[in-house]
Amino acid sequence: MFLSYSGIFVFSYFLLNSPFSCFVSLPRVLSSIGRSSRLQRERWWFEPASTHQILAMFKFIYNLVKVLPINSIVYKKTDLTIIVEYFNILYITNFLKKHENTRFDVLIDVCCVDYPSFSKRFEVVYHFLSVQYNQRICVKTYISETKHLYSISSIFAGASWFEREIWDLFGVFFSKHNDLRRILTDYGFDGFPLRKDFPVTGFIELQYDDRIKAIKFCKIENLQEFRNFNYKTNPWL
Repeated sequence: MFLSYSGIFVFSYFLLNSPFSCFVSLPRVLSSIGRSSRLQRERWWFEPASTHQILAMFKFIYNLVKVLPINSIVYKKTDLTIIVEYFNILYITNFLKKHENTRFDVLIDVCCVDYPSFSKRFEVVYHFLSVQYNQRICVKTYISETKHLYSISSIFAGASWFEREIWDLFGVFFSKHNDLRRILTDYGFDGFPLRKDFPVTGFIELQYDDRIKAIKFCKIENLQEFRNFNYKTNPWL
């Protein structure tokens, strides 16, 4: 029996507002849908969502919003993304890891994207995996360059190097981090190289000084004629 999308949401409304509605884990509901073979249960994650799977995901999202301070949710195919405020990241991360119906106990990656035109220019993205339920979730938050983001290294020890990399390349400060140092750039590096407003040439270059027989750091000096190149007077054209 197949239902239309309008019928799905009507049925979901009565299902979620019933007195028996409670926080139910998505994988637990999905495991009760098809029990014919292990292949069918594993193959679901790569096939289009059916009516039962849409209902299960809709119920899981509804109950997740009731217990967590979530701004918005994006669900596309089998990818679930939640957008939260930056000051709630520690509480939400701890909940997703330790609650029995989520168990997102593996941190896959922490990355950052720079949008200079936004007031909160940095988008910090967390990817988690639940090994017990075979489900992934993406947590996004936005923060300005004048604010600090709480470190989750006390919950996930593997987040320490990810946060050091974001601090090194983007300049997002993580408070309560046990060892927030640069990890990829050289000692004494000036600026944050993955910001969109960082110059391509950088500020410092290495040169070999024949007088002292050693390599030294020098500031880059771009001549005016190279910065404003006039193609009309170019003798090589």
